[in-house]
Amino acid sequence: MLITAFNCYGQIAIPSQVARPITPIIEKLPGELTRIRETVKNPVDTTLANASSLLDKASDPLYALPDAITIKQSNGTAALKEIKTPDGFLAIEKEWVLVAKEADIKALSDPDIQVVEKHYLQAIGQWMYTLRITANLEKLSAIRDSLPAELQQQLTRNYVYLSQTSNPVDTSRRQMDSAPLLTSSSHSPSAELAKPDVKTCSLASRVGMIDTPIFESHEAFAHIDVTQKNFLSKPLTNNTVHGTAVAGILAQRLASNSLIFNASVFYERSQVSQGATLANLLEGLNYLAEQNVDAINMSLSGPENEVLRLALASIDKQGIQVIAAAGNNGPAAPAAYPAAYLSTIAVTAVDSEHQIYRWANQGSYIDFSAPGVSVETAHPTLRTSRESGTSMAAPIITAYYACALRHRAHRGDALTSLIEASIDMGKEGRDAVFGYGLLP
Repeated sequence: MLITAFNCYGQIAIPSQVARPITPIIEKLPGELTRIRETVKNPVDTTLANASSLLDKASDPLYALPDAITIKQSNGTAALKEIKTPDGFLAIEKEWVLVAKEADIKALSDPDIQVVEKHYLQAIGQWMYTLRITANLEKLSAIRDSLPAELQQQLTRNYVYLSQTSNPVDTSRRQMDSAPLLTSSSHSPSAELAKPDVKTCSLASRVGMIDTPIFESHEAFAHIDVTQKNFLSKPLTNNTVHGTAVAGILAQRLASNSLIFNASVFYERSQVSQGATLANLLEGLNYLAEQNVDAINMSLSGPENEVLRLALASIDKQGIQVIAAAGNNGPAAPAAYPAAYLSTIAVTAVDSEHQIYRWANQGSYIDFSAPGVSVETAHPTLRTSRESGTSMAAPIITAYYACALRHRAHRGDALTSLIEASIDMGKEGRDAVFGYGLLP
């Protein structure tokens, strides 16, 4: 049972103070922690269980990204223009990101390169430059090749990462995967969400999340404290559904007086799709690291990117664990990032029958599975909705990890606790579908 393995759930007195920052025991890293990480990320048989049957049942492609769109401000003017890059991912047109020392920007002195924004990222110890590049790709390639080797890998497109609730490619899946919003006036699900249960940790935690804004007034957050910061530089439309849902799942499993720090980075692409630029993700991660959080939840996915990998590796060295959604692009899709990075815990979703979510990514990078199909969580209507996707499974593991860290104060022990507590699913041992197993 998870309660026994963690020894941190049950009817235990709630602390009277909010969660203070802790310094995880990571001395002589990479000793034990590296060994644990290598075990967690050890390549497994990448043959996807039941892939052929899934392909037979699927009526539409199992892997496709949404079309690029132009995001407009409230006055109708264009704010962001997405494009499809040659590698098939979304990015902001003509925008690139450089993470480097302040003096390194001189290496990009060219009339076709304009610095749009610059920020110092304390958590990474580098400057981040958002660049507008009007040069053609041939010239840009020549400029890049002229840079020192270390700068070449730190210059990248301003990619777009997508939230992982349902699947934005096909909005009909949202109807198939999610139950309607609960609206009965005789039922108060928000009050039920606020009640502690046996899955609630007994020690207050500090948890970070990268998401949309959270509707803080929801009753589900009455027992915790929510602090938010917006990182969108332009007045873009966004709703609070996704962030409120993710935070609601965290709140169900966090002790009273826990703290949630939310970096709001998503802009609204449609009613079921949100996008976040790489530049905003880096700013959000920097902010959360400064809050000394125990863990960071990232219910989003996108392309592999060396700049993001380096940023996450730097945060990892500070003792902060990142937990990410495995992706909703289907079992035939390639690995999704940041979930597939070595420093990150990747979480997939299962339904109430413990069957894998139909649209969940699969692969050797999957670490754990958790409920993520039609799960009830907080909604900005002051009631609840049922949401699906690996976005909804990730915060369950984030809460479990934060609790384990508070009790063990050792990252290696916390990760081992999750592994030992997981319920083996699918093939015996770790597999490409469920990872080590299910944490309910």
